Amino acid sequence: MLFNSYTFIFLFVPLTLLLTGLARRFAGVRGASAILVAASLFFYAYHDIRLLALIGGSIVINYLLTGLIFSAEGRRRYWMTVLGVVLNLALLAYFKYTNFFLENISALSGAEFDFKKIALPIGISFYTFQQVAYNTDTYSGKIKERDFLSYALFVAFFPQLIAGPIVHHGQIIKQFASEAFGRIKWENILIGASIFGLGLFSKKILADTFAGYATPVFVAADQGDAVSFLMAWKGSLSYTFQIYFDFAGYSTMAIGLGRMFGVKLPTNFFSPYKSTNIIEFWRRWHITLSTFLRDYLYIAMGGNRKGKARRWFNLLATMVLGGLWHGASWNFVIWGTLHGVYLVINHAWNMVTKKVALLGKMQRTTAWKIVGWLITFVAVVAAWVGFRAVTLGGNLSILSSMFGFRGVGDIGADIATLDIKFWVFLFAGFLIALGMPNMAQIFGNVRATYEEHGPAKAFGVITISYKPNLVWTAVMAVIAAIAVFYLSPTTEFLYWAF
Repeated sequence: MLFNSYTFIFLFVPLTLLLTGLARRFAGVRGASAILVAASLFFYAYHDIRLLALIGGSIVINYLLTGLIFSAEGRRRYWMTVLGVVLNLALLAYFKYTNFFLENISALSGAEFDFKKIALPIGISFYTFQQVAYNTDTYSGKIKERDFLSYALFVAFFPQLIAGPIVHHGQIIKQFASEAFGRIKWENILIGASIFGLGLFSKKILADTFAGYATPVFVAADQGDAVSFLMAWKGSLSYTFQIYFDFAGYSTMAIGLGRMFGVKLPTNFFSPYKSTNIIEFWRRWHITLSTFLRDYLYIAMGGNRKGKARRWFNLLATMVLGGLWHGASWNFVIWGTLHGVYLVINHAWNMVTKKVALLGKMQRTTAWKIVGWLITFVAVVAAWVGFRAVTLGGNLSILSSMFGFRGVGDIGADIATLDIKFWVFLFAGFLIALGMPNMAQIFGNVRATYEEHGPAKAFGVITISYKPNLVWTAVMAVIAAIAVFYLSPTTEFLYWAF
């Protein structure tokens, strides 16, 4: 069930809110939890009833395994944890990488395999990672109490089930016992609906419009057609803003939905295109995935504890695996590798600037930050090409055209094909992404998200302060109404495919 569908907005959410509120009033926290688990499983299986067995089995088996880990000692405890992690990753690998593996074996060996395409269940990458983290945290002694209903809701909570944020048990399970959880509180509903409407606008008005400009370029490149210099930049920039507003829209809508039920989800997106280096970009883009990869992969491989060369290898390996997590394609491997190389270069550069005082001083100037932003933005745009292209040939074709390896063609004729609407939206994309405050900043005063030290502390002060009053309600209602009643096809979110 899509967040941006009328069924979800006008039927599923109001009915779930009402039933949860009634359950909380007459049956307490556990009643509200039970209703939300049932609603979340219905939400997940709405597209395909077979998905219910998959997620239900995953929840039950993981809960039983963590129970064994919880009570075991010594080597048995260790091996039960290994078993839990392996089973989760094996399930993910089967659905996500079997086709990729067999196709590549077939291409290399010439052998023909008679196999059916395995469909990727939506959300499996996200709830698998959450349960892997829960398994390892149980082994580390971070899990102090166990309750099946809370665990099931932690995994299946529908606002973040399909595409994140990837939540940590310490962030969310304790909220299921809080005073605010499940109660019908009009302030929470007002704040949550305002945030949801902002995200809906980002998805329907901005992301889907940019998709209309990006798709023809990438389809042409994937089909082997030549793409000119300007058209390559049109497609890559359009997709750069499509995925920005699509993912920002989903992350925002998820936080708004959680708030309606008295649950604060963590910030997952914090104006990443404002970054002046790639390290900062990854502190702002898909924050919860970056945190997971750092805590459960990079640090597990040794982090920066085994020398510079090993640290850089760990960075590169983490990003390559992070790219492969997004999808079973060589384009995703290239995307992850590019970002791994970017990070290694960035860390190496930081080491140089610490040793050369003049470079360190220059790096703090405004002019240097502008150059840093431009380099970072172009590097990110170039990497996004492989994220969108379906074929390796399409990826390389657009990249070669972008950087002039095929000449620049007739730029005048290409410009004439671009309508005024494209330029308006491109300008709006840059203006919003670079000049406007983000959701966490706008709603910082009402603590919309789960942050221990305030949502904007790491990146700057709050510049616009939302208040649940008449003026703000009217403004947010207009934004939401434009998005709700905008006549356009209901499209999936990009991260639902991962």
